[in-house]
Amino acid sequence: MISDRALKAQLKENKERGPFTDFIHFPTWFLGLIGDQGTYQEAKFDEDAEKVVSFYRDKGYLRANVGVPELKDSVDSNDKKTRWVELKVPITEGPRYKVGSFDVAGNTIVKTEFLKPLFKMEAGEFYGEKKIRKGLEKAREVYGTGGYMDFTGFPDYKFHDDPNPNEPEAPAALKAPEAPKDKDAAPVVDVTMRMQEGQQFFVNRITFIGNTTTRDNVIRREMRLVEDGVFNTEALKFSVKRLNQLGYFKALEGKPGEVDVQKVPNETNKVDVKLKLEEQNRNQLTFGAGVSEFEGFFGQLSFQTANFLGRGESLTLSMSAGSRAQNYSLAFSEPFLFDRNITGGANIFKADVRYIGQFTQKSSGAVVTMGFPMSGFSRMFFNYSYERVRVTEIADVYSSPDVLARNPFLRDSLLLGVGGERTISKVVPSYVYNTVDQPIFPTQGKRFTTSIDLAGLGGNTNFYKPMIEGVWFLKQNNRLTLGMRAQAEYIHSFSGSKELPIFQKLFLGGEYSIRGFDIRTVGPADPLTGLVLGGNKSLLFNFEEQVTIAGPVRLIAFYDAGQGSRPARCCRGRPRMCRTTARSLPSSSPARASTGGTSRRPRASKCASSCRS
Repeated sequence: MISDRALKAQLKENKERGPFTDFIHFPTWFLGLIGDQGTYQEAKFDEDAEKVVSFYRDKGYLRANVGVPELKDSVDSNDKKTRWVELKVPITEGPRYKVGSFDVAGNTIVKTEFLKPLFKMEAGEFYGEKKIRKGLEKAREVYGTGGYMDFTGFPDYKFHDDPNPNEPEAPAALKAPEAPKDKDAAPVVDVTMRMQEGQQFFVNRITFIGNTTTRDNVIRREMRLVEDGVFNTEALKFSVKRLNQLGYFKALEGKPGEVDVQKVPNETNKVDVKLKLEEQNRNQLTFGAGVSEFEGFFGQLSFQTANFLGRGESLTLSMSAGSRAQNYSLAFSEPFLFDRNITGGANIFKADVRYIGQFTQKSSGAVVTMGFPMSGFSRMFFNYSYERVRVTEIADVYSSPDVLARNPFLRDSLLLGVGGERTISKVVPSYVYNTVDQPIFPTQGKRFTTSIDLAGLGGNTNFYKPMIEGVWFLKQNNRLTLGMRAQAEYIHSFSGSKELPIFQKLFLGGEYSIRGFDIRTVGPADPLTGLVLGGNKSLLFNFEEQVTIAGPVRLIAFYDAGQGSRPARCCRGRPRMCRTTARSLPSSSPARASTGGTSRRPRASKCASSCRS
């Protein structure tokens, strides 16, 4: 038996809405005022009836039936504008069936022993139509990879409690005595999936419309379908996802006309594939002034394009000068170097960053990048960078005799006595697996990154720094997306580098780390002054709920937490571990409006520091 409450939950168009009675039921009553909820819609009752029948069939009630609804007037509202009615829906449940046997028939291309496990239907369990639907989806994917785009299937039932029409009924006097039946035993049904495979299709032509800037070969190289090849429906889905990841066009979301597959006239087994694209302006010329958590007040002039001249190349030229930072960079990236699926890029930069109350970091250098595909959505990258970094304008608190006495490593970390300069030459191999659907406003997918910085190929700073990061986006509906991120880092010096420079130590805080804390303010600190000195280990967790308001406007509620730690070599006797943890509290963190991901400070946060023996 199915409860009335469970059945009412299946009704989507004809939900009940009673008059306001008390404040306990106020939320339900208020939601009923939105739209047509609570209004009887006779034209849409058939849709609700189908949902109820589908719900029953998922539970094994294969003979369930919904009758004609009965309406009964109840009462009018005081203003006579609303009439309350009582809707009575007759339902015939029928028996709940168990599966006697399950088989597949009509298949000639794919073997039965491969198809049957897709449905996860076992003899002796209650029948569930949801398993049939999911199994058909998986079978459609299997056949689609071979070009059988017209494949379909349906379940054929043989009920054990039905009389056999091929056997004439014997006279009552000649009937054999029936065996006693178990009243609690469920009736049995044999299920046979009838497969209709159709014919195999091939690709005739692939065309693109709407790409007014992007060259045809830039799009075509992302396609995993080829002309005159098998029409692989899964390869088409894969190609659409790759095009969305480029960010050159508005996302293809399956709307009518976006991806059009048409059978070729006068051809028995060929199709034309047409993709309707809409260019996005990926060329940005920016100039102006503003304020940010990282740069303070600043002026900026930059040109950036992710699709340079429609060739898919990325070019960035930027200059910014502010009260806390000055940055100059020239970067270029080619995703298909030498017309092969190899990423190549270079970046030349110069930056001066003033960390208030700490020091000024001046750096200049260059980075060269190469990337190679590993599989569909994973790539291997190799970066080489050469960088010269100077630490100047060190705050007086760092040179305090008491602070230096408690932290004897600090002098080397600040590069005191060695000219305040370090040269870093490092190689960074990294692996990236990325199925995130869109680069700007992601709604679903995941990204895993692991890398290790190996510094010591030249220069005078030697260390290794492994990092692992996972990012997940879960689409809840068209407006809500849950985002999660976890990251762990570790850094350790070796071979002649006595102490890591302070700019290589691990800190947390800032709009790309723990929102609500200033940049580089979360980490192991001097126990008396609270001066943050950085650590060699860090953990970071970010959670956020994105709400799409309109267009590019997003409302984001977030919760961040992290911890940094280091060996407390400042302590005499046995080594201790010093750590700092921080989190931004969700209860008092207001949502923030965003058009691209810039964070806002939450109203309240909590931080704690401790040392453990």
